[in-house]
Amino acid sequence: MVHSFAVRFYSLFRGCLIIFLSLSAYILCLTGLVGVYSLLESRSHNDRPLA
Repeated sequence: MVHSFAVRFYSLFRGCLIIFLSLSAYILCLTGLVGVYSLLESRSHNDRPLA
């Protein structure tokens, strides 16, 4: 009884952890892409090189 509950809780916790990690990685990649895109846009708009 207690063992099955612990296994179920562990599997649920592991699933939530995997979902949370994948979501955080996706958000990090998205913000990185947006930052690089905005940097390239600002560099293309003003032709002088960034100091």
